[in-house]
Amino acid sequence: NRQSHHFKQVFRVAELLGYEGVGDSIHVEFGFMKLPEGAMSTRKGNAISLDAVIDEAITRARAVIKEKNPDLANADEVARQIGLGAIKYFDLSHNRRSDITFRWDDALSFEGNTGPYLQYTHARLRSILRKAGQENLHPNFPSSRGGLALDSLEHRLAVAVLRFPEAIEDALGDYSPHILAQYLYRLADVANEFYHAHPVLQEADPARRSFRLALVGAVALTLKNGLYLLGIDAPEEM
Repeated sequence: NRQSHHFKQVFRVAELLGYEGVGDSIHVEFGFMKLPEGAMSTRKGNAISLDAVIDEAITRARAVIKEKNPDLANADEVARQIGLGAIKYFDLSHNRRSDITFRWDDALSFEGNTGPYLQYTHARLRSILRKAGQENLHPNFPSSRGGLALDSLEHRLAVAVLRFPEAIEDALGDYSPHILAQYLYRLADVANEFYHAHPVLQEADPARRSFRLALVGAVALTLKNGLYLLGIDAPEEM
């Protein structure tokens, strides 16, 4: 944001000098990142390097995995994906114009509106599909629901999935990845509510079970694609 006036001058000078295409130039400004005690400064010796943040994020992710799923295959690679996902999502989930106060606990949190929360939701949904023997199937909805009436949660989740292209378009239109991040967080929240209210694998009605599995597959795929657009991996297991 501090360079906004400067770039207005640069674009105007370039336009007056006759450079082509300057009228389409855009300065995508973003806020200032600081520490709770104030601005980072190499002169003051309080700057935090990206390497240090990445190492700390991976270390914390590895500790969580060791506690919750010690037998996880490829634990080191998953820890790297989770750690980097936490850092990227912390940055991109903020409005790019807003100033950000860097706190370790906020940046590397694994609960709430965070990258690891979205990754864990995706992994949980993928686990349902594996247990149902449908992990390699594309989430095609049944051509006919046979008069199957959707309950409120099923409807909310289906509508949320359908809004994915709109979230992408809005994020691109304003160069604001936080719009996509907020959409994915809301989708994950509804998905977790659905997961707890409807044990998909225990559903006795074949038509409803088939529909719910397709819905789970659609949400998992949407979360994976949305995280990909934010530069974040979606592990199959966590």
